Amino acid sequence: MHKHGQLRGCIGQVTARLPLYQAVAEAAYSASREDPRFPPVDRDELAEVDIEISVLSPFFPIRPDEVDVGRHGLLLTRDQARGLFLPQVPELYGWDRQKYLEELCHKAHLEPEAWKHGASLQAFTAEVFEERV
Repeated sequence: MHKHGQLRGCIGQVTARLPLYQAVAEAAYSASREDPRFPPVDRDELAEVDIEISVLSPFFPIRPDEVDVGRHGLLLTRDQARGLFLPQVPELYGWDRQKYLEELCHKAHLEPEAWKHGASLQAFTAEVFEERV
């Protein structure tokens, strides 16, 4: 969810546990009311909020040199630490492959080069649906 081009809420499900229509409804509610980074969206903001839904493909293992920026979303895992970015995130920020991997490590609260040292890397693609106001 975005407001004036800025992130306004983002909560999703990494693994399917509900039918898609229920997962979308639950994620939309959670993103608008329960994202701890933002205050809840109020009624007066609704006309200014853009909604984006990304439906993820199954995850598959990938080597860092195989990552196609803008096509692959990534999930990095090491021990209990995890970080995930949707495929559109690195393009939005103009990241190259190395910056993408470093930022993913940062999101997982790991050192910037954890992707080189024992972290598991999985990729996915996404079908993106948008509603722009």
